[in-house]
Amino acid sequence: MRFLSRKKIVISGILILGLALLYFLIPYSYYSYHSWKINKDYKEFEKSFLDYLKSDVYGGKTPEETYNLYLSALKKGDLELASKYYWWERQVKEKERLEKLATEGKLQDYIDSFPNWSEMKEEEYWDPNGKRYG
Repeated sequence: MRFLSRKKIVISGILILGLALLYFLIPYSYYSYHSWKINKDYKEFEKSFLDYLKSDVYGGKTPEETYNLYLSALKKGDLELASKYYWWERQVKEKERLEKLATEGKLQDYIDSFPNWSEMKEEEYWDPNGKRYG
């Protein structure tokens, strides 16, 4: 009889320790898994985004070349191409804006408002290594 009660105590102790261990391990493994998953998803997003940027063939080697390509596309009336010279986040919005200008008959005034590259001056802006032309 005494042996069974000792056996029950040992089994109960092991069961309590097992439950305590599970109590602490399950949340840790849950958050660890989600942290790993978020990191994996981020790496996949980063790779696909960098691939997208590498495949971007629009724009020139210099700001001046890109500026001239943009104006040339506008003058030809190719608003789709002109919108491609904007940063990827703004392309759709700028295309819609250009189409609205064209619909309202204000596109030519917009094009005429651009100065020649040589008339613009270079300015420093929030990035000390960057330049803005205006």
